[in-house]
Amino acid sequence: MLEQEEQGGAWCFGETHNDVLTNCYNRGQYLNTGSSERLRQQVNFEGIFSSDYTENPEFYDYTVIHVNYCDGAGHQGYVKDAIQVPNLDQQIWFRGENNTKTILKYAKEVLNMDKADKVVVSGSSAGGLAGYTWIDFIANDLKKRNPKINVVGIFGGGVFLDYPSFQNGKYSFTNQMRNLFDITNKNAKYINQRCQKQNIQQPWKCMFAQYLLEHIETDILIINSGYDSYQIPFVLEIECVGRILKINHLNGCTYQEQDYIEEFHQEFNQLLKQIQKKKINISSWVISCVGHDYLQKEIFFDKQCTVPQNSGNTAAYISEQFIKKKMKINLIEEISWPDNINCSYKSRSDYFLVLYFLI
Repeated sequence: MLEQEEQGGAWCFGETHNDVLTNCYNRGQYLNTGSSERLRQQVNFEGIFSSDYTENPEFYDYTVIHVNYCDGAGHQGYVKDAIQVPNLDQQIWFRGENNTKTILKYAKEVLNMDKADKVVVSGSSAGGLAGYTWIDFIANDLKKRNPKINVVGIFGGGVFLDYPSFQNGKYSFTNQMRNLFDITNKNAKYINQRCQKQNIQQPWKCMFAQYLLEHIETDILIINSGYDSYQIPFVLEIECVGRILKINHLNGCTYQEQDYIEEFHQEFNQLLKQIQKKKINISSWVISCVGHDYLQKEIFFDKQCTVPQNSGNTAAYISEQFIKKKMKINLIEEISWPDNINCSYKSRSDYFLVLYFLI
C-alpha cells in the first residue's frame, strides 16, 4: 500500500502577469518551498501520514512518496523556454507537469508503485488542489500496468472558490489564479482534459476545484472546513482571521464581515451538495469550524473535531471508513460557527501543507 503526497505551499500571485513572474522569482530566491536548494532534509509526518499504529491504524504502515513543490504553479503547467523576469536580469522555468510525471515514472520503475494493491493520492492546501488535478491521470496510468490496482484520493483544504472579495466585490483571487494559469500553460494542455474541453473558452476554471470536481471519475474524499482560514483572508480578503497569525475564531470580525463569511460558508456547502448529487464517486467531510488543514496534522485524530459534533466522526475515522468499506460519505455540517462548540476554538494548522502517494 502506498500514499503519494503533493506538497502544498500556495502559488505565485500577482495582479498582472509581470507581478506573477516577479513573485515566482522571489519565491525561488527566498522561500523554503521555492527551491530544492532549501528543502528540508527530513519531514515530520503527522495526521494521515503518522507511523503510529495506536493513533493511525489504517495508514501507519503505508509507504509514503512525498512530491516536492518548487515553482508555485500547483504541480502543473509547462513552458518550453525560460521566461524573462520583468526588470531583472533573471530567467525562470515552469516544468510542474514534467516534474510530476517524472516522479510518477520513478515511483513505478524504482518503487514498484504500480504493483501495489492500493494507492492513496493525498495532499493539503495547494497540494490538495494538485491532487484533484492529477488523480484521474495517476489512476488511469497505473491501471494500464495493473488493472486490479485500487486508486483513491483523500484531499484536505483544497477546494478554493471562485468568489468575490468582501472589500470591493472584485474577483481578486480568481484573477491571480487566472494570470498564473495563462503563464504556466503556454505550451501544455491542462491535466484533466474533460475539464478543459468543458471550459474551452475559460480554461483557467480548471484551476478551481468547484469546476474541476464534476470531471473527476476516481473515488475521492474531500476533507475541508466550511470556514476555511486560508480563504477568509486570501479569497474574501477579510483580515480578522489573519494571513499569518493562527487565529481560529471569528471574534475579531465585524458583524458585516461575519455575515459575509457566513454567506460564503452557505454557498460552499451548497456547492458541494450539488456536486455530490451528480457524482457518486465524491465523498465529503466538511466541518463548521475555522481551520484549513484537517488531514496532515494531529487535528486529524482530534475527537473534539467531528461531523456532526459529538458523533465520533473524526477526519481520521471517516478516512478509514472511506478506505475500508468503500462507502460514499456525505457529512457536510449544516450548523454555523461557533455552534460546533467542541472545535470552535481549536488551534488551526499552518496554511501551506503538502501531494502524497500512499501505497
